[in-house]
Parts: sequence; C-alpha cells; structure tokens
Amino acid sequence: MISKLQESINQYRHIQKALTKINKHRVQVTLSADEKEVIDEVKQIGFAIISDYYSKERCNQMIKEIDYLFDTYPKYTWKDDFDADCRIYGADRLSSLIKEYHADAHLNKMANAFNQTPTTNFHTLIGRITAAPHNLGSGQGWHRDTAKPYQFKSILYLTDVNEENGPFEYLTGTNNYSSLYKCIWSANMKSNQSRFTHEEVNRLLELSKYQKRTFTARAGTLILVNTFGIHRGSPIKEGIRYALTNYYFNDYQINIPFLEKKFNIPSI
Repeated sequence: MISKLQESINQYRHIQKALTKINKHRVQVTLSADEKEVIDEVKQIGFAIISDYYSKERCNQMIKEIDYLFDTYPKYTWKDDFDADCRIYGADRLSSLIKEYHADAHLNKMANAFNQTPTTNFHTLIGRITAAPHNLGSGQGWHRDTAKPYQFKSILYLTDVNEENGPFEYLTGTNNYSSLYKCIWSANMKSNQSRFTHEEVNRLLELSKYQKRTFTARAGTLILVNTFGIHRGSPIKEGIRYALTNYYFNDYQINIPFLEKKFNIPSI
C-alpha cells in the first residue's frame, strides 16, 4: 500500500508539472464544426479515423518512394532484431514526396488544436513491416510514447490492413491521465511506466473498463491519435504493411540536437 501510494504521489507530481507547462503556453485554434468534431473525438476516446485521406494511387506512389529510400539510405534505416520492422525517422528530409505529408497544413492545424500549445511536426517516419517469425510488431510491443500528457500523431495506412497485417491497436480509456493511477493501483505498475508486457496489458484489461481497439482499414485511411494512450502495432502474421507517421511536439519541448541524435534524423 505504501509503495503504491508513493508511486501515485510521484505520478501526480509528474502530471502536474506537465500540465503547468501546457497551461503556460496555451493557445486557441479556430476550427470548423467538422474539425472540432474530430478533435473532440481524439480528446474523448484517444483517436479519430478519417477514411480515404489519400487515394489508392497516391498510396502506391508513396510505397514506391519508401522502397527507394530504404534501398538508398541504409545508414538512416533502423531495423528490429527480426528484420521485420524497418524505419527511417525524418524521411521528409530525404524526399520531397514524403515532405508533402510532413507539411500537410490541415494536419498541423489539428495537432495545434489538440495540444492547445504551439506545435511542430518535427519529423515524419516511414515504416515498412514484414511478416517474420517471433516479430513484436511495429513499435516493439505495448507502450505509451510518453508517460505525461499528451502526444499527438497522424498515422496514414498506405496498404490495406486486416487483422493479419499488423494493425495498429489501442487501449481505449488509457488516453486519460487518470489511467496512470489505474495502472498503479489495479495492475501493480510503476509511475511513469511507458513499456508494458503482454501479461501486464491483459491484467489491466481484466481489472478495468479499458478495451482493446484494433484498426483494420483500407489504404489511405488516416488515424489521428493521442499516443499517450497505451498502443502498439500488432505482430504481423502475413504480408507487408506500409505507413507514414507524423510526430508532433509542443514547441517548448523541442530539443533539436537531442531529437536528431535519438532518432538518427538525416542531416542532409
């Protein structure tokens, strides 16, 4: 009990520090009725789905570009231990085509509206994940991108994704920072914990009202998501999944040298 109480106190201090910074830099963004409906959905349940954001033809064009970038820039390519999950962070610096998604003014507006602070898309990730034995999926298992509120991303499926193709998965309800306390008291987790075992997630689902949402969708589907919530790319069982992901940061958080080193961002 004492240990859980101390973990909760630590968590409370961490959250209050984050919220104080948000309030200090808070701005208002004017949205249309449709845009407000989308952002309200992300705030309430953690995500919003927009179908046909890109056409099939444009998705195929992006896929060809991604394959070219992986072939051309191995020094910027990250791979998991199973040779399944392949990534280049900051691919927008290598390709004018990827830059189009990176610079999408509508997505930038939505990120600023969600964060309610001046926000910048620091980089775009290209992802190609291929079925391989024992792979952990995109993102290497269940996690929060940050253990403090909040993190906004836009994920664009470039291929059709079914339950076998490593779909994005999300625990609804964990987008609220109250879930940090739920993790401590109901599932014996630690304050500021950002990585979770399969067993920990199952225990959390059993002891709470959270539910797992699996995102199967057509190529061109856009997912706007608060990745403070617990999520993963499900282990891929067949085929190849291609996706683009924009990483939006509060301007006051951006430490360019740190982020460039952390993500091996191209310097050209």
